[in-house]
Amino acid sequence: MFLQLFSGERGLFTWHSLRQQVAYMKTENGLLEREIQDLESQAKRLYGQTLDWDYVDEQARKALPVLKESEEVIFLIPKEAK
Repeated sequence: MFLQLFSGERGLFTWHSLRQQVAYMKTENGLLEREIQDLESQAKRLYGQTLDWDYVDEQARKALPVLKESEEVIFLIPKEAK
């Protein structure tokens, strides 16, 4: 009977393991909820009346090699390559 207290499907070891899993899942759920909020905020900035042109420009520059007419690209050659 004493052994059944600690082992098995309803034992203390299983209970402790399940509590750890619940704590981990709650933490992971919180991180995922924050990520969803960030993605929703980014999406909101890309359409409709809330369109943020600065954000659109930032995202286009990250995704595409785009320059404005007034901008220049300067390539720097490392000293070792000379």
